[in-house]
Amino acid sequence: QGSGEDFTALIGTAAEALAAETQRTLERFATQLQQRRTQLLAGLSSHLEGQQERLLVLAARARPPSSGTDNGGVGADLEAALHEAKQLCNHVEAVTLGQSGCTGDGLACGTRCRAKWMDGKYYDATVHQSNADGTVVVNWLRPRPAGAGDVSPTSPLITVWEHGGDDTLHRTVMKADIHIDDQDKGDQSELQAALQLFKSRVAEDRLCADCGATGADFASVSFGVYLCRACAEAHESLGIRVSLVRQLNDGWGWVQRELRYMARGGNGAFQASLDRYPSVQSLPRAERYSSRFAEYYRRHLDALCTGATPPQPLSPDVAAQSSTRGEFLSAAEAAALAQEVSRRFETTVQQWACAQGRPFPSWRAWDAAAHGPRSHAGSRAQRIAC
Repeated sequence: QGSGEDFTALIGTAAEALAAETQRTLERFATQLQQRRTQLLAGLSSHLEGQQERLLVLAARARPPSSGTDNGGVGADLEAALHEAKQLCNHVEAVTLGQSGCTGDGLACGTRCRAKWMDGKYYDATVHQSNADGTVVVNWLRPRPAGAGDVSPTSPLITVWEHGGDDTLHRTVMKADIHIDDQDKGDQSELQAALQLFKSRVAEDRLCADCGATGADFASVSFGVYLCRACAEAHESLGIRVSLVRQLNDGWGWVQRELRYMARGGNGAFQASLDRYPSVQSLPRAERYSSRFAEYYRRHLDALCTGATPPQPLSPDVAAQSSTRGEFLSAAEAAALAQEVSRRFETTVQQWACAQGRPFPSWRAWDAAAHGPRSHAGSRAQRIAC
């Protein structure tokens, strides 16, 4: 019997050692992925800058098909170069987003959405027409009588008319200002998950983490905190590499990856960590969120969400020092930045094409050919096509 107990104890010890080693391996891989994200995005930005110059040179040499000449195949070279750049963007976005390929725009006539009105807030609407210049014409919805087939209670109807606006105005909006919920993800869509998280916030998370004002209808995903509109605008001015800002918007436009940061974070957790560094608290906002403490906290929250090795706590002597901008990107920041880099490149090239009246191929068409029709719920940077 004694030998049996010894054997059982030995097996238990071996299992614990194996579990610990497995956890260390996972943490090591997650930490390496953090470093690779930054390197990958730096390489993408540099490559697209060179590609943009190359494409514009090709575009200047190419003649529209209506001219009856192909200019020695320059038009074909231009389309091939655009296709190559798009494939690269697809691959980088797939890595940072944790999914394959990019999504189409899904903006068919009659599609329910939330769109940004002239006051900067989002209201319920339906798509009337998706234009080739990157804009969408919408019909703003009006309140319906109870029982008249309104939206689900989990997604309350927010209308321009109820908020004192003239819903016959500002019907043309940018595609980037359109959010569509993905209803094909099972019992709980991302919209419903976000709405549930935001509705269940503790009292502390309903106040602005920076100034304490009520109406914290925005969030910094980077720090997992909730912000008022004025403080959110200040965070946005710092850039995605410092603070990734999202409007709560009743959950519209949020993805699970970002919700994880808010669920693991919260105003209380951030403040408790900040309280340990009085020298950082006294800094102006821009310096506080660009400090080594801010980078430490972003790394800490990202580690909680991705399984990477948590960073060691900072010494109070160095917490208030400036961090190296761009040295670290969280998974959520990297995904947003990849989409932004891709969108800027495409927008620059396609808008030039529109101005010149050149029929550049639509990236969206390539996406559809490669992946078929897709909902764009997880894609915040909508594609612009001429």
